[in-house]
Amino acid sequence: MSYSNVVLIGPPGSGKTSVGQLLAQRSNRRFFDTDRVIEERHGCSVSEIFARHGEPHFRQLESNILDEISRDEWRDVVLGTGGGIIVTPGNMEKLEKLGLVVCLFAPPSCLLKRLETDRTRPLLASGDEGSKEKRLNDLIAARESKYRMARYIIETANLAPEEVAAEIEKLLVISDDTTTRAEAV
Repeated sequence: MSYSNVVLIGPPGSGKTSVGQLLAQRSNRRFFDTDRVIEERHGCSVSEIFARHGEPHFRQLESNILDEISRDEWRDVVLGTGGGIIVTPGNMEKLEKLGLVVCLFAPPSCLLKRLETDRTRPLLASGDEGSKEKRLNDLIAARESKYRMARYIIETANLAPEEVAAEIEKLLVISDDTTTRAEAV
């Protein structure tokens, strides 16, 4: 099967945005980040949406974006998703219908290092390093079974974004209906 779209899932800090932008450039696709689309439409940050309306409201906004993409039949897109988009029932199935789903993953210690100066992550923005590490470990544990549903999983800890984008390009070439879910790297 030839995939028009690539969908990137994974925990916060795994590289979905940086890899997604590079992959889009390299493969002549458009890049969209679900968090940025929501922020643009609502005129405030994801953190503000969480604070004002709560996580369930934000998760519904994510689902609405996926419904819109499916309805409008977006093509030739790399879609970077929020780390928790997969927790909403039905969203993983929606993502699989949109395109090749690739999970970018890295150990929590690597993710924390990448996120140490990022204050925009509502579920990780406050607290000391110990509490952030515990929250991140808890998030990953709660979401891991969904992340593992991706067609491919790429370990990003020791790869530059350019290398990850190149790996995904290879996966686009070899992917077909007979390919099983497996770790790519």
